[in-house]
Amino acid sequence: MPRVSEAQQVNVDSLLAAVGKQSGKDLMTTYRELSIYCLEDKIDFDRALVYARRSDSVALTIHSASGHADALCLQGAILSQIERGEEAAVVLKAGEEAARAASDTLLVEKCLRILARNYLKMGQHELATTYINKAIATDKRYGFHRELVFNLRTKARIRMGVFDFEEAKKIFDEAVYQLKVHPDPRTSMLVFESYATLLHDLNQFNDALHYIEQSVAIATALKDTVALANGYNIQATILKASGDYRKSHVFYQKALELNYSINNLPGMHRNLSNISDAYYHTGDLKNAFITLDSCIRLSAKHSGGHETEAVMRTNLGMVYTAIGDYEQAHRVLNDAHKIDFDSQRNDWEIYYRLAALFEKENKPDSALFMNLLGYQKDVRESSRQVLRLQRAKILSALHRMDSAAYYLNQVRLALARRHGPEGVVQVQDRIQLNYLLVLAFHEQQAGNVQDAALHYQKVAGKLDFWDNMETFKALYACYKAGNQPAAALTAFESYQQLRDSINNNLALYHQFESLTRFRTLEKEKENAQLQADKIASADRVRNTYTLAAAVAGVLLMLAGFYFYTSRKNQKANEVLTLNNEEKERQRLRAEDALRELKETEAQLILAEKTSTIGQMIAGIAHEVNNPLNFILSGVEALRERMADLKNVEDHSNKTPEVKAEVDETLADIDLLTDTIGKGASRTKIIIDGLLKISRDHGGVFSSTNLLENLDMALLFLKPVIAQKNITTSITHGEVPLLTLNAGEINQAFVNILLNAVQAISMKGTINIHIDTLEDNIRIVIRDSGQGIAPENLNKIFDPFFTTKEVGRGIGLGLSIARKIIANHGGTIHIDSEQNTGTTVTVMLPC
Repeated sequence: MPRVSEAQQVNVDSLLAAVGKQSGKDLMTTYRELSIYCLEDKIDFDRALVYARRSDSVALTIHSASGHADALCLQGAILSQIERGEEAAVVLKAGEEAARAASDTLLVEKCLRILARNYLKMGQHELATTYINKAIATDKRYGFHRELVFNLRTKARIRMGVFDFEEAKKIFDEAVYQLKVHPDPRTSMLVFESYATLLHDLNQFNDALHYIEQSVAIATALKDTVALANGYNIQATILKASGDYRKSHVFYQKALELNYSINNLPGMHRNLSNISDAYYHTGDLKNAFITLDSCIRLSAKHSGGHETEAVMRTNLGMVYTAIGDYEQAHRVLNDAHKIDFDSQRNDWEIYYRLAALFEKENKPDSALFMNLLGYQKDVRESSRQVLRLQRAKILSALHRMDSAAYYLNQVRLALARRHGPEGVVQVQDRIQLNYLLVLAFHEQQAGNVQDAALHYQKVAGKLDFWDNMETFKALYACYKAGNQPAAALTAFESYQQLRDSINNNLALYHQFESLTRFRTLEKEKENAQLQADKIASADRVRNTYTLAAAVAGVLLMLAGFYFYTSRKNQKANEVLTLNNEEKERQRLRAEDALRELKETEAQLILAEKTSTIGQMIAGIAHEVNNPLNFILSGVEALRERMADLKNVEDHSNKTPEVKAEVDETLADIDLLTDTIGKGASRTKIIIDGLLKISRDHGGVFSSTNLLENLDMALLFLKPVIAQKNITTSITHGEVPLLTLNAGEINQAFVNILLNAVQAISMKGTINIHIDTLEDNIRIVIRDSGQGIAPENLNKIFDPFFTTKEVGRGIGLGLSIARKIIANHGGTIHIDSEQNTGTTVTVMLPC
């Protein structure tokens, strides 16, 4: 049960005290007030329902038809609030009938209104529309002006729920007109707020700002802190969507301060996440990360709900992408997707960010698939255009120019419908800016650098920090290709200025991150010191006992020596026997120690093998998981698009709009089937390779393709290779099949290649060359890593020798590799030069 404040409890107690002194209509009214109090203040919905039922019981006892109808209406509202929609509908319909029997028209209207909202909450939009239309008809007939405006707002929200935004806009216009004729401040505040949200979804930012500013002004006049905080938050969101990130930050900050003043933790959670997003778009990574850190710490105390948690992680994924930490970006964006899976309210944006991440990783096929999945999750006009533009850019990067042009044209037509033919070139909102940006990229990829430069010029300096930086970089390339050195220099200087800002920002970010790590290490150091003090104290006690034992031992030795010398002759045979027995015990102990050493060595070798297998499994999981997800998600998306196509084909008369929808659906299906095919092919390659060389052959040698082994060894290590941006290559002539133990030889090459990867800090090369020398195959593996110190070169094959940090191996990798190669009748030799690299030469018999 939610916590009840002292003031709230006093109010409840005073009403409960009156219950014992009342009867009849007064008692019915008191129970009703108790129920409404618990419902509106969200103290306890179960208690609210109990009191509503008690009010109904009293109403039936005193034969109050209106009281009975009112109590049923109240019960239905409570049941709807606690997600018992079906039960709520039954009770509300009974309440409507009771209200009609009592000739209470206002109560009939109230039951119809709550029924409509209940069905809207359940996602049953047709039933919601039926009941809200009945409520509106009642309002108009009996002149219920305030109720009429509220019901028009609900009807508009129902139309928004089925993405009929234009109809919703007309309904809001009618509500605004009714408010002009019959003013009501609080109703106006709520209607203007909802209308602004709709206009934001339609990308009509100026009109949206007009209405939210009116809503904020009314909330200020009414001194409604909760409404004012919500208004500031919506105002900031609209400003962010229009591209005014700095001003949006100001209003998010205002909303945060108000939510802090009333201890609205979910509101604070949402505001902090939004503020971090505003920092990101202005290039302030340090403050973006610090704000998200505050958001995460607040989340540990109070969850902001699934949607807010998903948004927070999506923003964190954007920051990690910006700093180049792609592994962390994937982790938090996947977490966001898992959290938001049920509601799917932000699914499209998570897919959009994943697509952008894959673009950064130069994986356009994966980026395209994420974009396609995002397109299935949201059909709002603004989201459609954002995803279409991203898709056009990805397709341009893949040099699928016709497909890219198709989606660019779809956005152009949408802009022309909204702003007129000139709206495409007269920049008025962020969608238009992004359209010109992607159009410029498309022209640049097609080789039309002059047209590309013209489009880039129109948007330069008008986008967010990251797009501005990419725009100036692209302008530099276009001017350089167009032989305009002066313009190219200016564009490069603008790009470099932003780039330097990023470098400084990254330094600040890493400074903050280092400070956080330092605090953690200090705490660990403090804990370690306490543990060391405990150990030292125990050692001192142990040493005291040891010293006492030593003194006693010396005394005993002296006594024994005396006893021994006095009986030397008599005990000579006994001493000899004892010596022989002691030697036997020592021999047995040595054998035990040797056996334990062998067992330990076997365990350590197993541990090294397990470590290598762990690397392989991580690679397999990473490589197989993505294509499988592509296939599974793609099949579902394909079904949805086929259903859409069937719905469209059912119409006998195809208007131009319907034909355009069919064309777009067919284009989506083509992309989906292409991506599913690629995902299936990648999975088959991985699984086939795994079956060929990762099974345990039990020491059996068979005809083996060495190239396949090397390819799969690289594939298993692909995640860490990609993370370090290492370039690999294999060159070879004709390579015959060899008689090998495929499992063992694969482990040997994984060990060698893993050493090469770990020797490279970032951006290196690993080159493999295979050739045939008489009766041997020579495999030469060269890396550009840090090399091996001369004094360590003769130790590298020694078991347990390692220069790696703790946790990255126990020094058996090369020892095991040499043993495996020797078992195959081959040799391994290593040459290395510090700060230049290492060359490993393996010879295997043909």
